[in-house]
Amino acid sequence: MLDEPDEENAVLDEVERKAKADKKAAKKKRMADHIALKHTTFNTNELSQSMERQIEIYKQIRREPFFQHYISNNLRFYSDRMNSAMLSTIYGENKSTWKRDFYNHKLPGDYKGRYGLAKAHTDPKIYNGRAYGKGHRKTCDAFCSIREGTGKIKINKQDFLDYFTQASHRNLIIKPLMLTSIGIEVDVDLYLEGGGMTGQAQAGRRAVARAICNWNPKLKNLLKRYGMLELDTRKKERKKTGLYKARAKYPYKRR
Repeated sequence: MLDEPDEENAVLDEVERKAKADKKAAKKKRMADHIALKHTTFNTNELSQSMERQIEIYKQIRREPFFQHYISNNLRFYSDRMNSAMLSTIYGENKSTWKRDFYNHKLPGDYKGRYGLAKAHTDPKIYNGRAYGKGHRKTCDAFCSIREGTGKIKINKQDFLDYFTQASHRNLIIKPLMLTSIGIEVDVDLYLEGGGMTGQAQAGRRAVARAICNWNPKLKNLLKRYGMLELDTRKKERKKTGLYKARAKYPYKRR
């Protein structure tokens, strides 16, 4: 006859073995169900006409590299518009026109797709007859506004030649206007704050270039090619405690 402790241990072992067996059986069942679902084939005779249309459209979309990228990055935005077979509902039996209409910006509703959004950025940004641009360099901030005129340039409400006395500084401001050949068609109002003359001239050049891009977006590639839109983020490094400057050290003294 078994003692009470041995009998309890035997019962616990039996319970553990049964739990492990049940867990293993459940895992096998899940795997079998997954494999069966993976290799499930639908009977096309049982599918409705709308279901067939949705499957055909889905197959076309899967072959599009743009849609593969779009689905992976904007799944929620994409599914809201594709839900309930939007394209099949719009185009009906004609399943091949949606692709052509997509690239021609003809998809209905507010969904214009990648190419429709890119097209919107080519419109000029002119408010009350003026186009604006900003520029930064070191500790200087520049704000520029362009309007139709005869080629006048004013900086902080002063004449251009009176504000910048060095030719190198003047050339920086004029260069975007010379590259785009619109210097005699517009008047430039430039406001500069902070920094020295060189920093203000470099910040003003970028502000003028960005204002020109908003005035006529077709000139953006030309300005970008010559580096007029590049932002120079370099600044003077701060002095460190215990050092002479940012990195220079004090001379060594033996005594």
